[in-house]
Amino acid sequence: MPCVDDADTAQARVLLAALWEQVNDTSSKLEAAERRLARTHAGVSSHHRRAAADLRHELYHEHRLIDQLHRRFPGAKRP
Repeated sequence: MPCVDDADTAQARVLLAALWEQVNDTSSKLEAAERRLARTHAGVSSHHRRAAADLRHELYHEHRLIDQLHRRFPGAKRP
């Protein structure tokens, strides 16, 4: 069944590339949210704190998916 494993690993590589793009996008959004949070006044910042927290949670989830794919398909890691 090496062909199936090779196809699965190739598909995992494609998914990993997409996830890394998503990590970069989420990281940029989080940085922007944290900059906005730093500029806001204490009474107005609850929305910005929540947005930053949501983005941190999303980033954590993306990294968890990447870790799971690396464990499941060790051959999908870039050399």
